[in-house]
Amino acid sequence: MQTRTRIAGSNFTVFTYMSQVLGFVDQVQDSGQKPITQYQAVTPLDAPYPVEIALPRVRAEGTLTLSVRELWNQYAWEVLSNLVNTYNIVDVFNAMSQTTTPISASTVINIPGGGTRGWIYNNLVVVDIDDTENISIGALTVPRNIVMVYTYKVPLANTAPGFTEIGGN
Repeated sequence: MQTRTRIAGSNFTVFTYMSQVLGFVDQVQDSGQKPITQYQAVTPLDAPYPVEIALPRVRAEGTLTLSVRELWNQYAWEVLSNLVNTYNIVDVFNAMSQTTTPISASTVINIPGGGTRGWIYNNLVVVDIDDTENISIGALTVPRNIVMVYTYKVPLANTAPGFTEIGGN
């Protein structure tokens, strides 16, 4: 029987960075985008209660945190193609500032039976890398976090059979 719930792993969910599928990523956490501020109650001096609730029309940046398993021959953040030969956070910042085209990434959900859906994250910038050392014999591998921020995300076109796309970004 085919499951109705979303399953992670086994190529059901794929993360790409600059159109390249990233290997050894075992977790992607998206903070989502919250309003730049929640709301503001407008209460004039002569009113006994707010006369209006002002709502924001702007989203704050979103944050992606990747957990990557470090390999023998490269730092974990070097799985990102534009960060090869970077050794610390300043090198990463310099590499990011030399990138001439906007960086995007995507989470692609492969739907059993056909079709995909997901998100495209736009204007990514790496803002933190985990270059600490904590070696434990029981851990076996060394996970590292890479933190990126994005300016906005949009839905990836849903190609599931029988799906009708509604709404916007």
